[in-house]
Amino acid sequence: RQIPIHVIPETDVPAVTQKMIRSAAEKELEKFAARLASKGVSVRKPILLKGAAYYHIINQAELLDVNVICIGAGGKGPSDPIRFGTTVEKVIRKSLKPVWTVSSSGGVKKILCAVDLSIHSKRALKNAIHMARVFSADLTIIEGGNELLDRVKTGGTLPMITSCSPGWIKFAEHFYPDLLPHLSTCKSPQQMVGALA
Repeated sequence: RQIPIHVIPETDVPAVTQKMIRSAAEKELEKFAARLASKGVSVRKPILLKGAAYYHIINQAELLDVNVICIGAGGKGPSDPIRFGTTVEKVIRKSLKPVWTVSSSGGVKKILCAVDLSIHSKRALKNAIHMARVFSADLTIIEGGNELLDRVKTGGTLPMITSCSPGWIKFAEHFYPDLLPHLSTCKSPQQMVGALA
């Protein structure tokens, strides 16, 4: 269920102007909610507040016990390497909820999901798979960082070689069996996804 929220910044403008700004914001929020509803999205009544945007966004997320905060991130311009405005930066830094930033530069084309096969990363991977299907996006799964760190700490076999391709594993088994101790124990992305089905 979507909960549209907009925060009007505090200003020193006359009360009449503030009333006009609030009225225009209410109309835009209602139009936005109607567009979502017309596409089959369940939408809660929009929230319009006044004050520090990051504070109200985080506060409402906690009060409403949301699963994720989705926020537009346009940045300060094309030359800005971070591409986040002040509000987005503060929400990301201060929120206890996951924050999904969305840019206006087109749709979701590629998704990166880092997993360690814990219960939390399995859930993240399920969500990433769903998003990849919805957006027809490429999904890349990264796992192996924990295994590499463990090998370094415990004096395990190095260098560690990827195991993401079943064809590569078969090739190594048949032609280079001496490399097998160097292979990561991670499953291929297909096997990881298959384990979640």
